[in-house]
Amino acid sequence: MKNLILTLLATILGLMTMAQVGTIENITVEQRTDGSGMVDISFDLMSPDTAQYNISLEASFNGGDAYEPIGSEYFSGDVTAVGPASGLEIVWDGMASHPEVYSEETILKIVATLVGGDDTEV
Repeated sequence: MKNLILTLLATILGLMTMAQVGTIENITVEQRTDGSGMVDISFDLMSPDTAQYNISLEASFNGGDAYEPIGSEYFSGDVTAVGPASGLEIVWDGMASHPEVYSEETILKIVATLVGGDDTEV
């Protein structure tokens, strides 16, 4: 009976841990008007605990039908081992990462992957 109770308790704690997934909120994206192709992105990373995430970007140039990863060499800012916070920022060099692409249907996706855990994404 004691083993059964411990097993149930461990299962419940495991499920509670798995359910604590963060969210990305309050996203703003602004392309600079100086012709540089730089894009300023700000966002809030919300999480019920102190988990840390690595941030990456994906882009769609066809209105969201397909996304492709953006190489980490083309963006900088709050991207490595980021904990829950407001006002996080990324600068993406859109012109360098996709020099031959222009689309009025571009959509960016911010992906947060849990550090040191499984491949849980937010």
